[in-house]
Amino acid sequence: MTTTQEAGEQGAPIRGAPMPSQLADLLEMQATLGRVIREVEREPQLARWLRENDVRIMKAAEQSLSVLIEGVTLAYLIVPILDRDEGQTQEDQAD
Repeated sequence: MTTTQEAGEQGAPIRGAPMPSQLADLLEMQATLGRVIREVEREPQLARWLRENDVRIMKAAEQSLSVLIEGVTLAYLIVPILDRDEGQTQEDQAD
């Protein structure tokens, strides 16, 4: 089961609290993109193609995925707290 702990650069299985499947998908995309970048950089012809087509695009995509993952993880952790607090506020108003 995928969780909120770091997946790591290799996309290794992780342990901890379960997370939404969308976040698991993002983590998988990030790991795949990282592997693609490393593979392409190892191949001379592909590395030349990358230099010609600007490797910064793929690295920026990988970084964007990281930011998105952090945001989704944060939301996943905060929303239950906000829901709980909202429920307590409604109970207080009912009293």
